[in-house]
Amino acid sequence: MTTDSEALLQDLLSVSPRSLMEVSTDGTRLLSSFCGRIHTLGGHQGSESLAKQLFSLFDFLLENSFALYIIDYVNEVCRDPRCSSSNPAEAYVLEGSAVLDWCEGVLLSIKKAISRSFGSLKQGTVICKQTTRAEGIEVILEALQGTVVYREKVANALAEAGEINKGLHVVLLCMSRDFMNLEPKGPHHSYKEWKAAHGSSSQLQELCSSEMIARLGLSLGDYPYASAECALQNLFFDARLPLGKDAWRAKSMLFGYFLLQAGFLSDLERFRHHPFGLSGAEVALTEGYVSFDQYQMHGSNEMLNKGLERFQVAMPAVPFSLVDTLVGLGFSETALHIWEGQRSLRKKADVQKIQTIVKARLQREESAFALDEMRQHYQRLSGEERSHAIEVLMMEFLEWGSLFDRMDKVLVLPLNREEEDAFIFWAKSNWEDDRCSVCVPMYYLARSRQLEAIKVIALVEKEGTIERSTGKVRDAWVRVQRSVQDSWQDLPHFMKEEIATIEPGTFGDPMRRDESSLLITRADCFSVAAPAGDVGISAGQPPEDEAGKRKHSTAFGLGTLKRMR
Repeated sequence: MTTDSEALLQDLLSVSPRSLMEVSTDGTRLLSSFCGRIHTLGGHQGSESLAKQLFSLFDFLLENSFALYIIDYVNEVCRDPRCSSSNPAEAYVLEGSAVLDWCEGVLLSIKKAISRSFGSLKQGTVICKQTTRAEGIEVILEALQGTVVYREKVANALAEAGEINKGLHVVLLCMSRDFMNLEPKGPHHSYKEWKAAHGSSSQLQELCSSEMIARLGLSLGDYPYASAECALQNLFFDARLPLGKDAWRAKSMLFGYFLLQAGFLSDLERFRHHPFGLSGAEVALTEGYVSFDQYQMHGSNEMLNKGLERFQVAMPAVPFSLVDTLVGLGFSETALHIWEGQRSLRKKADVQKIQTIVKARLQREESAFALDEMRQHYQRLSGEERSHAIEVLMMEFLEWGSLFDRMDKVLVLPLNREEEDAFIFWAKSNWEDDRCSVCVPMYYLARSRQLEAIKVIALVEKEGTIERSTGKVRDAWVRVQRSVQDSWQDLPHFMKEEIATIEPGTFGDPMRRDESSLLITRADCFSVAAPAGDVGISAGQPPEDEAGKRKHSTAFGLGTLKRMR
């Protein structure tokens, strides 16, 4: 037996949407007739407003899963330029603005119904019903694109409808797995214990929870969630969160991270499909975060190896913050493997990122590769930006080599003129440290630039502090003096003559930072300095003045020179 509702649907579907808006000879519309019957079914009085009549008709169709008729209305009426009117009320329902407003109103009612459903015994029924409504609104908004309605408003409403629809499918998935009735506790005995353990790990804040939460504009206090329902509400139905594909991926990754940490799932393979739609790299990244976090909290080598393996699989999706964290924790091999797999990002890297990569190279004793990373970066720069990059990156080498068992490796690097200037500037800025006093002559001696080395040695001996040094600094200074003495016989005769004329005096203030006060400059030397990047090139003839006479420099202390003479 056909019910009144079914009879009304049959009659409605037998007429075209355009016919609803046509005015009959008695001045009435077919729309009014149908709305009267709809109101009778619902026990309500009819409305005289044309827009409200249309809304009542759409509500009736959507509740009975006939959204396709509304799409026909959009295509036959709203898209037809001939369907227009000088009457504002009629133009409103004919041009599509009314359809958009109705869709936005339905989306609002869906969100309110979802919010009320959490914790309700009838949650399953409510969610299924709202899912059907959300799917209908989404296809209607897709049809509304391209009409005279404001395109931006339609696009925003469509994005919101799409996320609500996908969020509802996530809820249905959780209900089918009975996640709603489980307590999130992970490897712990209770949620309270898990939350305490999560909050006690400072390194944990460098990984997934902070990375994803920061993308969504939340705070660390929002995680971990007390239940699956709480996670669903906070991630998929919070109006404060951004919309869009990137935001949806961040929400999905954080939700998957929560489910893994809570012990609800063992892997996220399901997250590669609808409604989450994560890539294989994003799934691997999220799983790697969880394994690495568990390693940090419990010290499990198995979790460490699994996490590092998943990070390598996830290379295209790995954010640089993770690379930075891995280097900070000493996992430079994995960090560099990830970096080398992201070559498309290298040209856009700033000096802070290259600084991290240089540090990783040096952790693995790869000083030559570190120098290459530095040069590839600053050669694309110019001016003050270039100088700043060289200074910052050279600092990584010098800090790494601050222990003398490593400084030897820094001093033999083929530095060019710009890099050498950064090294000298560092030494000047830290001249009170005896290690710097030793490093500079060691650097010159490694390049057979004896005159420059002797000048610095004379300055250091004049200050007298090096004689009181002990340990590695003292041993290195002894090696420097012995090296100078051993090379004395190999010096050209003119150099020996020039060295013999040096008298006590002052070189200048090593702590001054202006350009004219570099420890050793080309004008201060009785040699043409080695070309940029060359090592082991002996000094040549000294420059001559206009009269053809050799220039003489300011004199220095004579402690070392007397021993050589």
